[in-house]
Amino acid sequence: MSSPMARLTTTDRRLLPLVTVLPYVLLAVLTVVTVIVKWHHPRGLLPDLGLCALTGAWLLLGFTRRPRSWERPRPMAVFFTGLVILTAVLVLRGSWWGFFTPVPYIFAFNLLRWPWRLLGSSAVAVVAGTAQASTV
Repeated sequence: MSSPMARLTTTDRRLLPLVTVLPYVLLAVLTVVTVIVKWHHPRGLLPDLGLCALTGAWLLLGFTRRPRSWERPRPMAVFFTGLVILTAVLVLRGSWWGFFTPVPYIFAFNLLRWPWRLLGSSAVAVVAGTAQASTV
C-alpha cells in the first residue's frame, strides 16, 4: 500500500500547505494576539497559552506526523472532532479565535467523507457563529 502522499494529484500538492502550514501560522499569530490582549490578566493568560500549546500538539500529533492516517476515516474523525472542540474552547475564551475557524473548515472538506463532511462543517459554522456573536 503506497502512502497517501504518493497518491496526491498536482492540484492536491499545491493545496497541501493549506493543511500543513496554515494551521500553525494562524495558531502562532492568534497566540500572540492572546498574549497582547490578556497580558495584564495572567490568571486568564496561562490557561489560554496551555490551550494554544494543546491545540498545536493536537495538530502535530494528530495530523502532521501521521500522513498514513490521512485516508483512514476513524482516526481523522477523532482528530477533527478534537480540533473542533479545542477551537470552540478557544473561541469561548476569546472571540478573536474566530479567525482560526477556517482551519477546521479546511480539514472538514479534506478529511471527512459524505455525509460526515456536512455535519463537520455545520459544527464549525456553529463555532464561527459563536465567535461572531461574542463580545469578549
